[in-house]
Amino acid sequence: MEPLRILIVEDHEPDAALLLRELRQGGYAPVHKRVDTASEMSRALDAEPWDIVTSDHVMPNFSSLDALRLLHDKGMDLPFIIVSGQIGEGAAVDAMKAGANDYVMKANLKRLVPAIQREVHDAQVRRERRQSEAELRAREEESRRRHTRHLALLKRLSRSLSEAKDFDTLLERALGGVMEALRSSSGALFVRDATSGELSLGALSGVSLEFPEILNKMLARANADWNTKDAQRSALLKHLLYHTSVIDTHTLGFPSKHTRFVVSVPLRSAGKTIA
Repeated sequence: MEPLRILIVEDHEPDAALLLRELRQGGYAPVHKRVDTASEMSRALDAEPWDIVTSDHVMPNFSSLDALRLLHDKGMDLPFIIVSGQIGEGAAVDAMKAGANDYVMKANLKRLVPAIQREVHDAQVRRERRQSEAELRAREEESRRRHTRHLALLKRLSRSLSEAKDFDTLLERALGGVMEALRSSSGALFVRDATSGELSLGALSGVSLEFPEILNKMLARANADWNTKDAQRSALLKHLLYHTSVIDTHTLGFPSKHTRFVVSVPLRSAGKTIA
């Protein structure tokens, strides 16, 4: 049996019982509440989540159009089906224009289960679409914030680098800019020799006591792999040089108790990795 939370707007309890029996015969296990006034319906909508609302068309103190208006005033996107013993074609058309999803005659309740199945499914599709759209908007907003932050960072970094008095200061400021962009607490900047292709440690920041040793081993491994010109052994260095990478220290050849991963970001100029 499929669960179904249904709010029944109906002043005649036997008719509500017939509706529930039809749902059970159709494979549903309904959890329901019956109301027949605006105040009762309002409290029920606020108190619990519902999958669908059904409503009689005309009641002594309430109507399906009143119920539909109340539902819309609360901003709720719930399927709304009129289940009525008497409703003219014109009134049914007006109700559909006002936002009712369907109408079923009490004399023909066999139409009720298929109508509910369709409308509950369509409502779920709408919710999923709204959720996807909200997630997309959130990602786009985060992307805009990140882009704005990076532009501001590049502006500050450009000014800072232009004011550097010597090469060592320039390297330290460049490393600081990269660390800020990556939101990293520690890092190192390697400078690549244009002639030999070897890397040398140019700047270091925010490291643990064991980190310099790890970096020196990484540097020696990379330079050795590069100088051998062996395709397999130089693959690691080439990957580090040309791709932003996240590599565990075990793969780098020196498992570490404190440092599990290294993030490598190539700095490129004129199509070449320079650091």
